[in-house]
Amino acid sequence: MDGEITRELLPDCLAEAVFDYRWQEIFTGCSTARVFRLWKSDGSCLYLKTSHHAPDRLLLHEKLRLEWLQGQLPVSRVEMFVEDNGRDYLLLSAIPGTIASDDAYKTNLPKLIEQLSIGLRMIQSDGSA
Repeated sequence: MDGEITRELLPDCLAEAVFDYRWQEIFTGCSTARVFRLWKSDGSCLYLKTSHHAPDRLLLHEKLRLEWLQGQLPVSRVEMFVEDNGRDYLLLSAIPGTIASDDAYKTNLPKLIEQLSIGLRMIQSDGSA
């Protein structure tokens, strides 16, 4: 399982959920998990993260944080979390927007700071900031 992640190696319930999606591995970001963008021709998109089932429980903690943030920030919805054969799998909905590490912000740091401050205010409020 350390090598290729394929539909055939996924737990059955997860393989069924992503049956007709196309896959692309994503190599940007700082996550130690493997991350895949999954999409269909109709435009629907999901993200799949997978990691060894380690003591730090990286993906379990991410799942719990995302569930806590629902309604406070526009965050991905947890579609499925599966533990199987020493691996954790986290299937997430896509959300619109631009990631903070996007090259567009390199030349517009004030805009990035503005966006991050809006997010912090949303967490501290009732989610309507």
